[in-house]
Amino acid sequence: MQEFCDRSRVPYVVFQATRGRNAVAERADFTGALAQSALPGAELVAGLQAADWNQALRSMAVAVMASLVVV
Repeated sequence: MQEFCDRSRVPYVVFQATRGRNAVAERADFTGALAQSALPGAELVAGLQAADWNQALRSMAVAVMASLVVV
């Protein structure tokens, strides 16, 4: 997957969740990965604390624009 992302020549973020881990911690890591990425709207999600996965995924939509996301 990393090779595919590198060859895409577009900004990307890769996040892999851990089964059984606390959902609040997973969402925090997910939004943190978005905020620290090279995605065009990354700064727009910095500091976000998503209350649920729907909100976390909506934050991804804000950060993505013309990018590659692997979840």
